[in-house]
Order: sequence, then structure tokens, then C-alpha cells
Amino acid sequence: MRRLRWLSVAAAALAVLVVGAVVFVATLDLNAYKGDVQAAMEGATGRKVEIAGPLALEWTPGPSLAASGVTVANADWGSEPAMATVGELTVNVALLPLIGGRVEIRRLALSDVRVLLERDAEGAGNWALGGSSAGGSGGAPDIAQAELSEVVVVWKPGPKAPEKTYRLDRLSLEPGKGGGLAVAGKAELDGEKLELTGTLPSPADLTRAGAGLPLDVKGTLGGRAFAVAAAMSVEPGPGGAPGRVVAEQLKLSFGELSATGGLSADLGGKRPRIDGELQAGVVDLGVLGAGKDAGGGGSAADPLDTPLPFDLLTAADGKLDLKVDRLIAGGLAVDGLAATATLAGGVLTADPVAGTVAQGPLSGRLELDARKAPARLVIAGTASGMDMGTVYRALMDEALVEGRGDALLDLRGSGNTPKALLGTSQGVARLIVHEGVILNRYWELIAEDVATRFLPFVKEEDRGRLNCLVGRFDIQKGIADATVLMVDSERVTVAGEGTVDLAAQTVDMRLVPRPKDPSLFSLATPILLTGPLADPRPAPDPVAVAKGLGSMFVGTALGPVGLLLPFLSTGSADKPCPEAIAAAEGRLGKTSGKRSREQDKPGGIKGLFDDIRKAIE
Repeated sequence: MRRLRWLSVAAAALAVLVVGAVVFVATLDLNAYKGDVQAAMEGATGRKVEIAGPLALEWTPGPSLAASGVTVANADWGSEPAMATVGELTVNVALLPLIGGRVEIRRLALSDVRVLLERDAEGAGNWALGGSSAGGSGGAPDIAQAELSEVVVVWKPGPKAPEKTYRLDRLSLEPGKGGGLAVAGKAELDGEKLELTGTLPSPADLTRAGAGLPLDVKGTLGGRAFAVAAAMSVEPGPGGAPGRVVAEQLKLSFGELSATGGLSADLGGKRPRIDGELQAGVVDLGVLGAGKDAGGGGSAADPLDTPLPFDLLTAADGKLDLKVDRLIAGGLAVDGLAATATLAGGVLTADPVAGTVAQGPLSGRLELDARKAPARLVIAGTASGMDMGTVYRALMDEALVEGRGDALLDLRGSGNTPKALLGTSQGVARLIVHEGVILNRYWELIAEDVATRFLPFVKEEDRGRLNCLVGRFDIQKGIADATVLMVDSERVTVAGEGTVDLAAQTVDMRLVPRPKDPSLFSLATPILLTGPLADPRPAPDPVAVAKGLGSMFVGTALGPVGLLLPFLSTGSADKPCPEAIAAAEGRLGKTSGKRSREQDKPGGIKGLFDDIRKAIE
């Protein structure tokens, strides 16, 4: 009986406690504890936290906290007071795991969110929080369901750098049928529409289960299909935050491009460090670049004025070994491309770069320094023994010139757009083609409707012997000066002089023919090429006065013209190639300035033109 009495007393006391708890919860004014909630969040983040709206707490079907008008302060040096603002926030947690000290989030909902991510002048990010880690196990919380909507992320890579805005319309995460989290979302990344669906490992699974958890996401970006698949794992860092993320058995595809390999990201340093290796099959840069303009509304903006995303180079460090079976650029293919790219402190270096172009070995290096604006670019490379018939077929759909060619490019410039890089560029470019064959239609391409006045005598046969084709352009402040420019065939030698304005994309050049048969001098007319590189205007030069004209990079627009022309020594009228090649290779002594360069050439362009003028006029 005594036991029954105690049981009844205990039951009554329990009932009183339950009723009291229900009354307490029902009448609890959570806003009275808002200061405590803010203090706890400040302790976790190390930043000032304000909650402007009311707090609401619900207990069924589990503890659920709702807040509105949440603001997390920015770093002291930040450009704006707030790093993050959240319009509406709801967190629902499982009760029993919470009692045991483990956070298990049943549902997390965020809406009307703005996040500002920026770096200071020294490269420190405002996302480096100074708070203490939460107690408990320190592991990542298990999120069963998450819903994000109307999220804006603003990225400022530096105090004076332009900002970029990324918009997330919606993103949902919920338990997948085969495990992990099913993901679906829509966003806008720097003007490109993104839609995705797939499966992600849950944060808790990543840290508990180790390697091999599947990631499988598909979607479209800018109207192109993409897919990412890998076996994921995460190694925890201090306080349970992710320290190292590994993606093995990685498979990537974007439109026509596909690659395989593996990547790892170390998140413990000042900047993430990404290391890995990737292999790709055929990569056509023309196809990749065409997608963005497709259906783009016909914008008339000059692509050379488009800012390049150099700010991304300051976001991470790392090293990537890249192999591409075939890289296609401008119709020309590089086979067996291999490069080692290193990114450190905003400096990207690709060295060595090696491959084969037109059956000739290619080697080079690239360095891009984005630590300070404007960015600085250095490109250096050589290609030897190229099959020029292959080159011309790729660029012109016809082997106008056949033979073996050697090319060199050593160029540097600064700027944040292609036009700025071209306008500040300096260096040298040259091409030397040794004995081969030249189609006489080549001259028609140079002179178009004035071909008959230019070189009427070369049309007697379809093909002729090419003794050499030599071109050298010295580049200063974006002006490419044709210091050596010559084509020598069995019937005629053509010399050229002039300049190309790389930023304005214009050419101003004079070509002077010298027939091997003196009796034909009167039939040879000097030709002027002027106007835009994409469509230069050829015309006879009736006055035969047009010094200081020129070109480089004409190869991209004039095809054969820019790939060949520089200087001609008076030397022998029949064998001018050795001296022209020596001048192009810099074996005739160092030069400084236009005047001294002309003096160093035996006869030089000036001497050649004087001789030709006398014969013609």
C-alpha cells in the first residue's frame, strides 16, 4: 500500500510538472531571451548579431525556432556594415538527439538572404570568423531537409575590384531514395542561367562514413548540359568544420567537353588549396565560346572590351596537371597537349606546356599575375617543323603554302580586357617557312581585284616554287612593326613594311613586288593594305609613298599575309632568303629603335624600296 501511495504521489507530481511545462511553453515569451540568443550567435561567429524581428518557438512536431531580420556584421575593414542579412529563418531540430548533445536538423529554411564575400588589400576574406566552435561532438549537423529561396551572393575580390552578383532563385535538399540528399535548384551565375538536379552526400555522412560517398549532379548552365559525378569524402578540420574535401573517380562534362580525374581541396589555410589532375579528349575552344552568344539577343558589344575574370585567381591556390588529347583553337589543332598549372597568391603559371601542332613539336609557358590591377600576362612559345600545308588548310581551307615552318612568340602585356592586353603588349613574333610550294592564287588573296595590276605574270601557272617566307614583328605599346617581311618565290620577291594596331585591330601596310625577270618590273605595282584586320582594303599605290605602315597578327585576318611578310635585304636578287632569315632571327646584330634597325639591315627595306622604285618608276 505504501508503494502504491508513493506511486500515486509521483504520478501526481509528474502530472503537475507536465501541466506546468505545457503552461510555461504556452506562455513563454521567447523574445525576452533574444539577447541570450544573439549573444550565443555572436560567441559562435565572433561578429555582432542583431535580430530585428520577433522570435517564435514551436514544439510540435519538434522544436522549431523562427526568426526574421537577422543581420551578421561584416569584418571591421569591410566595405559594408553587414556581411549577411536573412529575411526569414526557420530551424526545426529533432528533440531526442538534441538531449544527447547531437544536432540533427529536420528542416532548415532561409529566404530573402544577401551574403557579401570580399577580400581586403592583403587578400584576407571577411568570411574568416573569430568565434569559438560549438560544443558537443563538433561534427557536422545532419540536415534532413533544407530550403533556400531568394538568395543573393555578392563577390568583391578586392577593395577596388568590380563586384559580381550571383542569384539563387531556389534550392531544395531532402532525403534521397537511395540515401544522401536529393538536390534541385535554379540560379543565375554572372548572367548565366543555371538549373540542376541530382544527389549529394549529407554533411553528416561525409564526415562519418569516409570515402566513396556518391555525388551525382546534372543540369544546364547557359543553355548547355553539364554533369558532375565523383566519390566524395571530407576530413574534418578544427572545431568539426570541413578541413579537406576529396573528389575521386571524378567525371565532368559540359556541352561537348568531357574530362576525368581527381581533385582535392584543403580548406584549412588562408585560401583554399585545390590540387589534382584532369584528362580530356577533344576540346574545341570555338564550340565552348559559341554557346554564350547563342540566342543572346544580338549584343553589339566588342568582345575585346569584355572584362576577363582575373579576380578568380586570388580566390584559391593549387596545382593541376592537365592532359588534352586534342585542343582546337581557330581551326588549328594541338595534339597531345600537356601542361602543369600552378596557382599561388594570385599568380597563375603554366610551365611547361608541350604538344604537337601540324606535326611539329610545340613548347611554351604562360604567366598571369593578378595580384594587382591591371593584371600582367606573359606568353612565350615556339613551334618547329610545322607542316604549313596543314596550317593553311586549317585556317584557309586550302594549302596555299606548303613547306616546313618555324614560329616563335614572346609577348607580354597588362590589362583586364583583351583590348587592354593587346594595347599594352610588347615583344616579338616571327614565322619562317623554308623551301616549299606556293599557289599563285595566294597573290589573288592579297591583292583581290587589283591582282592583275599587282602581279599579272604569276598567273601563268597554278603552282610555283617557294624559296622562303619570312616574317618578324617587333611589338611596342600594342603596335606591331614589320621589321622583316618577305616572300620569295621562283618568279617574284615581295617585301613589306608597316604596322598593325593590335588594340584597334587595324592594319596599315605596303607590299612591294620585285620580279626576278627585270623586263617585268614595269608590270609590278606596289599595294597598300589598310583598314580593319577582319576586312583590309587593298589598293594600288600610285604615288609609291607610304612609309611607316605595317602589320602583325595579320594571319588571323589576312591568312597568308600576316603569316609571312617582314623584311628583305637587297643582297642577291635571286637568293635573298639567307639574309632575311638571319635578320628575322636577330643574327645581324642587336638593334635599338627604328632608325638603327634599318641601318643594320644590308640595304634594309628602305634600300630595297629605293631600288624597286627606281626600276618601276
